Amino acid sequence: MEPAPQPSPRAALPSASFASASFPREELLDLMDRLPANMALVDDAGGILAVNAAWRAFSEDNAADSAKTGVGANYLAACDAAARTGDVEAERFAAGLRSVLRGERASFELETTCVLAGEAQLVCGRVTQLTDPLARYVMVSHGIVSAVHA
Repeated sequence: MEPAPQPSPRAALPSASFASASFPREELLDLMDRLPANMALVDDAGGILAVNAAWRAFSEDNAADSAKTGVGANYLAACDAAARTGDVEAERFAAGLRSVLRGERASFELETTCVLAGEAQLVCGRVTQLTDPLARYVMVSHGIVSAVHA
């Protein structure tokens, strides 16, 4: 008798393809909402497909326009627009995001200082590749590392 096959480490992930007609899966959204980091699921064109509760709360707390930061917005377009105004960090983050979307690297991370609620904060932005056979997706997350003291 053959031993029973061991479950794949990916077995815990949603079983349907991200590109399936049922995307976004409720299980994935529930998981995202339970995580404390601000998270957005982004497609290969930069479109925001899903955001978690922390992302929505952060946007509300910082008076962000949900049309520019929520589902349906384009993350790359927002970075590119900021880069055109001289924001070098936005340009660097967009380049890193594109490199992950192209499959040149599995992840990208950038720490930068942002002013949030009138206080300088050290923020870390991360991009993590999530692939499936039909499409490429990334998880973009932001988190405050610490307050910046002058």
